[in-house]
Amino acid sequence: MTQKNIRPTFQTPIRRMNFFWATACVGFYLCAPVKQSSAQTSRCSQPTIDRLETESDNIRDWSKLRVFYHRYRSCRIDDAEVTEGVSESVARMLVDHWDTLPAASKLFNQDPPFEAFALAGINITDSTDDLKHIDKLAAEHCPADLHVLCQKIRRSIRDNN
Repeated sequence: MTQKNIRPTFQTPIRRMNFFWATACVGFYLCAPVKQSSAQTSRCSQPTIDRLETESDNIRDWSKLRVFYHRYRSCRIDDAEVTEGVSESVARMLVDHWDTLPAASKLFNQDPPFEAFALAGINITDSTDDLKHIDKLAAEHCPADLHVLCQKIRRSIRDNN
């Protein structure tokens, strides 16, 4: 039995604390764009949160993730399901579609806050197998001109887990 689709269990206080910070980190990047004051954000309505949960679970394209980020970044999100969905989407794009990393890099260069949001999605909510696979891809299969991005990906795995 593989662990691929199983949510991690939180057996120790440290893992629970890491989950809290990973969720808070993704929520922060979704909620607090660089040039926007906190006074401009407000809690999402429940219908919006429900839509966010559904959308965040099914994003499998970097451009769509960027649209998602820009559509909802002015809305303060306190919902763990949304941040877990974003995390799962980022992991799936990296694990299953590593060849799209150059497209992601292009978007990241155009939009640094989006890069921070996407990299924050690589965290404790992802399966250990996915994180190991992403780390191996970044270490051994990084496109020649994307070594800085691959280092950032590896750092996200190390720092957010």
